[in-house]
Amino acid sequence: MNPSFPKHLLASCQHVVRTVDATASPVVWTTIGPRLAQHHGNYITAATEAPGYPDVIYAVRNDNAVFVTSNAGEGDGATWIQVMLMADPHEKIRSVSVHPTDPRIAYVGCNSGTYKTTDMGTTWIQQGVPDLIYQDVAIDPANPEHIFAASNAGVFASTDGGLTWGNMSDGIPTGMVITALSFNAVSRQLAASTYGRGVYMLNLGEFVQPRARP
Repeated sequence: MNPSFPKHLLASCQHVVRTVDATASPVVWTTIGPRLAQHHGNYITAATEAPGYPDVIYAVRNDNAVFVTSNAGEGDGATWIQVMLMADPHEKIRSVSVHPTDPRIAYVGCNSGTYKTTDMGTTWIQQGVPDLIYQDVAIDPANPEHIFAASNAGVFASTDGGLTWGNMSDGIPTGMVITALSFNAVSRQLAASTYGRGVYMLNLGEFVQPRARP
């Protein structure tokens, strides 16, 4: 769901498909561009529409390649461009998150760290605390320099767009694997789901600098 256009929903398998009115009856789905997964066993593992820019969609194929389109409004005439491919077959791209006001900026969570692009995928910079596996990245829409990352060692946060990181796992049992994050811009709550141990909620209010990792 696009937070700026909440009637927009994406779904994916071999194709990325979208409805721009999820409240319609029946719901009408449109295929976005050609299918990205061409062979048996290939599939789209994540897809995100840029908030405020519905023509821009990022998609992850087979956990190891990122594609982007900037003309999703053309439906099946849209064009996908591959902008990332992991050379290591064991490397997994687990999520993609897009800046709330700038579709050129996006983050992916991977086995080896978080990666950031500021030019719609032309270049990527590796970020994050080393030696962690990252499952998800959330961005504070009120201050997009505030980034939150779900990892196999808890929740980490950055106040400078991913340059430096601190631990925000107080209240979560040590070593808990965080599988996904959800940021509620209205209530200022960050929800962190875990692997088999429920969901933890943090009331952020005014964001405070997280404790630096030693």
